[in-house]
Amino acid sequence: MTRILVHVGFLLLFVGKLQATSTPEDDGVCHKEECQQQEQQPDRSLIQFRVDRKLARDKAIADQKHSALQIFAHLRKNHCEAACRNSPKPEECTTSCRASVDRVRLASDNIHPGIEEMIQYPPTDVMKSLRRSADGSPFDGMMFPSGAVFNGISTFMARVCTHKCIHMTPAIDSTIIIGELEADASKSPTLQKNWSWKHAQELSVSHDDFFANGWFGPEDPRLDIIGGSRFATVNMYVDGKKYPGCKRTGMGPRHVFFIPIDASAGPSRCELQLDGVDQCSWQKNFPSLVTEGSKDIFFQFSPRPLQIFRLKPATCKTEWLDLPNDVRVGNWKSSERPFSVDLEIHGGTRYLSGGRVQGGEIFWSLAHTGDTRLRTPVVVGVLHRHPEEVTPEKPVFQIVGISCPVNISAPFNMWDPTLMLMPTSLIDYDKDADLAMITFHVQDQKNFRSQLLGVGKWLKVIHEEFLKGMSFSCHQGQGPSASPLSFRTF
Repeated sequence: MTRILVHVGFLLLFVGKLQATSTPEDDGVCHKEECQQQEQQPDRSLIQFRVDRKLARDKAIADQKHSALQIFAHLRKNHCEAACRNSPKPEECTTSCRASVDRVRLASDNIHPGIEEMIQYPPTDVMKSLRRSADGSPFDGMMFPSGAVFNGISTFMARVCTHKCIHMTPAIDSTIIIGELEADASKSPTLQKNWSWKHAQELSVSHDDFFANGWFGPEDPRLDIIGGSRFATVNMYVDGKKYPGCKRTGMGPRHVFFIPIDASAGPSRCELQLDGVDQCSWQKNFPSLVTEGSKDIFFQFSPRPLQIFRLKPATCKTEWLDLPNDVRVGNWKSSERPFSVDLEIHGGTRYLSGGRVQGGEIFWSLAHTGDTRLRTPVVVGVLHRHPEEVTPEKPVFQIVGISCPVNISAPFNMWDPTLMLMPTSLIDYDKDADLAMITFHVQDQKNFRSQLLGVGKWLKVIHEEFLKGMSFSCHQGQGPSASPLSFRTF
């Protein structure tokens, strides 16, 4: 009985405190008008929480911008001091160098988004037609849309997955859908129209039949075209037991696979196995580059140093073009990895041509910085030397530059650390209009089809500076010795 009285007394005291703090002059009575106002207004603590959260986000965005400006100024100073150290006129050289760096930075800042339109979730009949997932859960999430246009006909792909594609869940199963997108009539204040799936179906991709505590099935499709035939690359976890000396357990390593969509693109699905690369290591997101008339597909292994290999689709054989970090001498252990992967730039869309320039043809891709706390989009520019200057058997590619972070979305702030804004594909690029159509996703859940303007002007600027002898890369990310937010120049 005593325990009951104590509990009742505690509840009365608690309720009394709540009433005592409701208003400065609270008489303890809920009058009719006051009650109606209380019912109409959200809880004050919730309002304050939202206000505090917005203030914290705004401060984080401002801090990121301020840090970026400070680091860029530091980078420009160090870069120009190094470039002009042996100049006979160091002051004149430094002034010219800083003007060039500022010009490149301004060209990056002038890249901007146009119309942004949401890609809708696939219709119910499409989702019901998919294979049964590994654990029986429904496919209820979509991410990583990818598109390409050839002769006016567009194709789109996307990754759909269980558990809403949320990586915090114990295990996610993924598959790929392919089809077309068509615009509907719906509108919103920020988006011009929505895009819905048309003629979508599952693209069956065979994969290792194990379901560990991790991810399962094909991920992150990258669509491209060679000779009018469509192909894609996907990342998949593989069974580590198949690779000699691989001790990975659980999810196993992640590898990249070539998937021909049209029969003429290649005979069958195959794994991109690279000489000298540890098969127990994670590999993902090799941007493709298709040159005019080539029967081979080129892939970028890393942008800095630029490392490119070619794939012969007919045989699925790969071959390195250049190995700037190749330290192999005689026999080398299989555990060694003589290739450097620049951890500061990740992923990347396919490369598209930005036009012919002095010295060859310039290509560009959208990538993103590698810091998991703030991933910002960047543009990578690569020069393919004129065929007459090199042999077809030994094509030459050169890095021209990597942009400072670029703005690809108006509604979503690229400096917001609470977002994960990631470009996923280059659909098409009109060089005359300097207008690109791209796709991107936010937080692995919201998917968009968007315009991007100003890349051509950036390509023009960096190529002009490249001809002067400057290859300037301004990007942020996380490297082996980099700070959480750092610019580097090479």
